[in-house]
Amino acid sequence: MGVRVHMGCRGYRNILVGIDVAVLVLFLCGFSQNVGAMFDANLVPGRTKCFIADLPELTLLHVRYCIVGPLSKSSVLDRGTDTLDKIGVRAWLVDPDGEHVLSVDDSVCESFRFTSEVAGEHQVCFATNTSRWFGAHVKLQVSIKTGAHAVDYSAFHISAIELSIRHANDVVEQMKAEVYYQRAKMDAFATGSDKTVKRMYIWALLQMLLLLGFSFWGLHSLKFFLRVKKLI
Repeated sequence: MGVRVHMGCRGYRNILVGIDVAVLVLFLCGFSQNVGAMFDANLVPGRTKCFIADLPELTLLHVRYCIVGPLSKSSVLDRGTDTLDKIGVRAWLVDPDGEHVLSVDDSVCESFRFTSEVAGEHQVCFATNTSRWFGAHVKLQVSIKTGAHAVDYSAFHISAIELSIRHANDVVEQMKAEVYYQRAKMDAFATGSDKTVKRMYIWALLQMLLLLGFSFWGLHSLKFFLRVKKLI
C-alpha cells in the first residue's frame, strides 16, 4: 500500500525558500574562501617586492608574512658576515595617494591589520634589511586577507551560531561594499570614456575645419596666381 503525500502551495514555497537559503549559504561560504590569498616571494637584497590589494573604502586588510628559508643553500651567507638569523624583512603599506600609512621594522615573522580609509589600490611592499649585492636571498611566505576573512573572530566571546551569523553578515556587507566600489569604478570609467569620446569628436571637427580652411586658402591662392599670370 503506497503512501501519497499531498503538498500545497505553502509546502512548495517552503522548499523553494529552503533551496534559496542553502544556495545563499553555499555562495557565502565560497565567497568567504576566496577573499584570502597566499604567495611565496623571493626577496633579493636591494630590491622591493610589492603586492597590490584593490580595496573598497573601510575594508579590513590582514597581512601576515614569515621568512621560511633561504632561496638557495649558496645564498645563506654574505661572505661569512650575514646569517639567515640576522636577516629581517621590512614591510610597509602605501595607500592610493602614494602615502606610507603603515610600516613594520625588521622582523622574521610578523602580521598587521589595516582598515582602508579611501578606496583604491593599496600596495603591500617588502624588502630585506640588507642592500648588499651578495646578501642572502630569502624566501618569504605572504598571506593577504581582506574583508570578513581578515577578521579575528576568536576575539568574540559568543556562541558558534552567533559567530556564524556575524560572519555571514560581514560577508554580505563586504559583498555590498565590493559591488558599490566596482559600480563606482565603472561609472568613473564610463565618465572618462565619454569625455575622451567628446574630445575626439571636437578634435576631429577642428581638423575638418582646418582642412576646409587650408583648402579654401589654397584654391584662392591658385586662382589669384592664375589671374596674375593672365591664364584665366
